[in-house]
Amino acid sequence: MVGYVVWEAEKKGEPTYRSMVKDDVDNVYRRKSTRYCTAHYIPHKALYKVVLEDIKRNALIAKEYEGELSEYAKKLANGNESGRFKRMQKELDKLKQRDHELDTIITKLFEQNALGVISDERFVSMSTGYEAEQKEAKARILELQEQLQQRNADGNNTTKFLNAVRKYSEITELNPSVGTGL
Repeated sequence: MVGYVVWEAEKKGEPTYRSMVKDDVDNVYRRKSTRYCTAHYIPHKALYKVVLEDIKRNALIAKEYEGELSEYAKKLANGNESGRFKRMQKELDKLKQRDHELDTIITKLFEQNALGVISDERFVSMSTGYEAEQKEAKARILELQEQLQQRNADGNNTTKFLNAVRKYSEITELNPSVGTGL
């Protein structure tokens, strides 16, 4: 995509990174100055111009193809995650149901112990096992909820990106807030 955009810009006669930097670097080579390494030097003006034009160009392209870009970003974010997401959601639902069942079982077990239906030793051994299972289930529930929240946050990143594109499509100058915002 980037190569195509550069090719289109060169075809239209618009300035590109190569053309802007080439003019300044060629002048440096002709002077053969020893103040700085000419092979690694890009003047501030050229870099400023290149970065500003690149931001404008990419923002305009993104704005023009916003729908396709949004779909593509969501597709990338989701990838093969949709099946994984469904499995995680299903597992979370089962664990919540099991947690509720364990609460009921432990309550009934306590009542049976209080009524003298089961012995104290039996109550202790059964309740220990159920409580351990419930502790594991709750830990897994928290883990799955965090993963699902992270996935939802990734979807919000696409929205944030598209809002930034809209904001910076009409940029006229570079400043620290622009660099931070992007």
